Amino acid sequence: MHRAPLWTSLLAVAAVGCSETSGPYRPAGETGPSALEEERFVKRLYLDLTGVKPADDVIAAGLERLAKDGNNADTRAAMATELVAEPAFAASWVEEIEIDAFGGARREDVYDLFCSVFLTVEPSCQTCLIDPDDLCSCDCETVRDLRAEREVLRTSATDFGAGTPSVEIDRRIAESFAFQVNGGDGDGIAEALFTGFLGRSAEPEEMRNVRAFVLGDGIPNVAAILFHEQGSNYRDLVDIVFASEPYRDAVIDRVFFRYLGRKPTPAELAHFSGSLDPVSPDVRPLIVSVTSSREYFEQ
Repeated sequence: MHRAPLWTSLLAVAAVGCSETSGPYRPAGETGPSALEEERFVKRLYLDLTGVKPADDVIAAGLERLAKDGNNADTRAAMATELVAEPAFAASWVEEIEIDAFGGARREDVYDLFCSVFLTVEPSCQTCLIDPDDLCSCDCETVRDLRAEREVLRTSATDFGAGTPSVEIDRRIAESFAFQVNGGDGDGIAEALFTGFLGRSAEPEEMRNVRAFVLGDGIPNVAAILFHEQGSNYRDLVDIVFASEPYRDAVIDRVFFRYLGRKPTPAELAHFSGSLDPVSPDVRPLIVSVTSSREYFEQ
């Protein structure tokens, strides 16, 4: 779906703040942002959206573009849009999401750990020749499934870069066996889901209902309710979480805190929450709006 019209409307909200002629580093008598401010913006935008420092030629090209096209929200949005389309952005964003979801651990380390555990406890794995470079290479029960699951997660950055909505990347992580094992019991899974994808700890009643969802995978006729939606197993739980308004609000909170260092105001939250696709919310239009704002430029 072509999102440009939405991005344009979001920019009007995100760009509020100081005027285009303000700036703490502007020499006396000079109007508009200073060269120092513009260089700082180009460097920060590139680092924030790719995870690497820009080379001198990249900085020069960015400064030239601001001079040629004008240092305004539209120009900054175009620059951010191009960086968001780069593979480096997709890889950096997915890695951050995975680390948060797995409690601070990298995906590869998580799968190495769980594969090593099941290599020792699964009888069918006892005859495996263990490859120290890939602990998930053994073709035995559970380890085989973990390896297949890891391979799917390894494609997340590529899929995200190709246009898969960010919600689908989040769901993929939450649905994984490794995520559930990492959570442990129902309370641990609830805490991992809420802190990793909803930006807060679960309330006691929410914790109790998540336990019921998790138990429902093995007990017939077990029902639970979360966010006014009923379900009976873990897949239902994932469906409810990632289709919920609290999830969309958490996405907005994450982007604002990641790039502006603050939570959105109630007005900002209401606007962006209503603008996100309720079926397949994607962070990219929001990231472009925030990083092209005057507030981001002046930080």
